[in-house]
Amino acid sequence: MLFKWVDHDRLTRVEQLQNIIFDMGIATAEQLMAITGMQYDNLRYHIHKIQKSGRDMLRVYYLPAKFGVRKRGAYTLGPDSIRLVCQMRNAPETAKVITSAMMMHHIGTNDILLRAKKHSELNRLNIDWTGEKLSTELLYLDLLEIDPEEANRPGFKRQLRPDAKLTVGSAEFFIEFDNDTENPRRIEEKYRRYIELHEKLNFTSPILWVAPNEKRYNVLKTNWQSLLNGSFQHQNNKPTSIFAIAGDETKFYPIRKKSVTNSN
Repeated sequence: MLFKWVDHDRLTRVEQLQNIIFDMGIATAEQLMAITGMQYDNLRYHIHKIQKSGRDMLRVYYLPAKFGVRKRGAYTLGPDSIRLVCQMRNAPETAKVITSAMMMHHIGTNDILLRAKKHSELNRLNIDWTGEKLSTELLYLDLLEIDPEEANRPGFKRQLRPDAKLTVGSAEFFIEFDNDTENPRRIEEKYRRYIELHEKLNFTSPILWVAPNEKRYNVLKTNWQSLLNGSFQHQNNKPTSIFAIAGDETKFYPIRKKSVTNSN
């Protein structure tokens, strides 16, 4: 869904950029340039136009400073921009402003997006990316058809919010970026929700858990397997989870086979 906003023929460049930031949550200038293809000066010009178009249209958060590296900003929509984007999409205004506390999580998730984009370009594969807000809404709509009572249970959308859904070629994945900040109980709750929801929806997409380091990777993988072998050992219909360290997750994506030509 994200890429349809790039060069959308019915939207201005500012409106395209608002929709892209909406789907990415929070994004650095470098990440926005990689998705839009815009040069830095052009991006800054349109960012400035968004900022000046209303009272609270765009918010800027700053990444932790590093010695010898200039301060980097990250952009997220303010409530006025969110309202406009929802109107463009004819969607309910349920999205909330993202706080700075979620900045590093979104940036890490967007890095997964950029690596997937590079992989798809190298292998000449189609790519699609559905952000957190729409991924959650689509899961809700799927469950609403099967079990309205469960879908409308208070807190459903808060309990399971995939970071994104990614399509690369013929493969689809639910994306979960773990920044090593959530406690084991929160992670287990998310595991359980995926398992319970899979029993109802029988979704075929594996869940790709991306960890920042090997230690966290081992913790996530071990805890998932322990839960399957424990509380859910008698459940036949279980989702597939795959685990990777950030940067290595592309090994799970399809590779376009090179055509072989005869030299005769």
